[in-house]
Amino acid sequence: MIGLFGTDPYWQELLRQEGISFTVGTTELAKLDVLIIDRIPSASELAQVRKFADSGGGILTDSLCASAVWPQLRPRKQRSKYIVPDSSPLFRNVGIVDLNTDTWLLQQANVGTTQNGISAISVGRISRGWCVLLPFRLSTVLAATGSKPRVFYARTRKQVYEIVATVGRGEVRRLISNALRFLLAEVGLPYVHIHYCRPGQSGVFGFRVDTDFDSLKNMQFTRKIADEVGMHFSWYINTKAHGQHLTHMRNSILQGHDVQIHCYEHELFPDYENNLIQLKHADSILRKAGFRPIGAAAPYGEWNPEWNKALSKLGFLYSSDFALVYDDLPTRPVIDGKPSSVLQIPVHPICLGRLAASRADSAEMIDYFKRYIELQTSRFEPCFLYGHPANIARFPSVIETVLKYGLLRCGSWSSLTDYARWWQERGKAEFRVGKQSGKFVLETTRQKPELEIMIEWQDRYRCLPFRSGSFDLDKLSWQPLPPRVAFNRRTVAARRHDRGLIGKEILRQLRKRIQIKGRHSK
Repeated sequence: MIGLFGTDPYWQELLRQEGISFTVGTTELAKLDVLIIDRIPSASELAQVRKFADSGGGILTDSLCASAVWPQLRPRKQRSKYIVPDSSPLFRNVGIVDLNTDTWLLQQANVGTTQNGISAISVGRISRGWCVLLPFRLSTVLAATGSKPRVFYARTRKQVYEIVATVGRGEVRRLISNALRFLLAEVGLPYVHIHYCRPGQSGVFGFRVDTDFDSLKNMQFTRKIADEVGMHFSWYINTKAHGQHLTHMRNSILQGHDVQIHCYEHELFPDYENNLIQLKHADSILRKAGFRPIGAAAPYGEWNPEWNKALSKLGFLYSSDFALVYDDLPTRPVIDGKPSSVLQIPVHPICLGRLAASRADSAEMIDYFKRYIELQTSRFEPCFLYGHPANIARFPSVIETVLKYGLLRCGSWSSLTDYARWWQERGKAEFRVGKQSGKFVLETTRQKPELEIMIEWQDRYRCLPFRSGSFDLDKLSWQPLPPRVAFNRRTVAARRHDRGLIGKEILRQLRKRIQIKGRHSK
């Protein structure tokens, strides 16, 4: 059993993302197998934690909390941009872990390195147990909501970049889930969690279309591509640009597809009131045309808490904004100390347009997206791409090849909205797992046929129905986990040659402001 020492909302949301059964509090440490220490223990609690480690339990915490329990640990402060993976099992299918925050490094660290080549994470024995000591406080890292230009490695003549979240939330989560896998394995237990996909699915693929200011002709062409590959896309509509055509679009281009809000004015506002006004206006236009939006994607992929608050006020289920989170499982951002009612459904932030701007040819574009799809399927995680009709019409053979490959590798497709609805139900599921008479016992509050439990054990996995029962690990029909995707060291080299990005982005933002000002003056 996994226990959370305190009540940190960031830790709780991450564990719910993974679909792990866990307890909160300090009353039953003796019943735990792995303890997550999310705050510095009080003087009276120190003995409990040390006793837990002496009994052979696994501990996952940060170096500051650890040094409060074991004073011989002496962390030193360093600003860390990111952690570079190594061959440790903690970095299975994990890329560069973007932090951009103060970290606390231990002399005992032996896994992963910072941008300066200094060891970052300490993994090893602590008393009779095992520990993973992270150099960062999870709440500090995940509370950051800034964005900045980031290079994405591609075999192109120019750098591929986009404005995304300063913190790689997906990689942080994967690092922590791998740490839990490691600690559970050391005490002889499997990693048990709710599967990230519906029963019978090993992956899920989807495609989001932001209409921006595109022509009906390009949108009709995009619909044709969807029909040819046998998918329904998720369309995010610029209602000011396309409002007058929505009735026609509903009966032709958008018929049967997932239709949600992109914007009214194509910009994100810094204040709650203007974001609320814009969302209300866009919602009204779509509803008058016969649509029922419950999701949104902000212009330029931007995000701020005031946008989130406006969405929550209007009862929206989700948003999809890579300036907050990308390449991750759905999550609820913590706002004012509590997980928001608005889900984030992440997409991969690089689209055809960004690759074209980097002078990629068709083969390089296809290679880029195929590598991303392979990585996501190896993680069993959803693979959501996005694009714009003009670039889809410009590179039809590329997008058709990529979509067919995504369907082949993922095995199923979903709209972002359907996946958000399913994820919402997943988040309500509760279960406990324990051991009795040599067998593992699964207890669920109710049977949920739309969910599966995934058990990972010694490079194998097995999915079981989400219902109470018992099972013997030795008698399960196991399947091998997908091969680990090797970390590409060229990703690090690409990060070290990004000095020109700031100048490029200043020019890009200036052009964007000029365009916005020009639209407002009309």
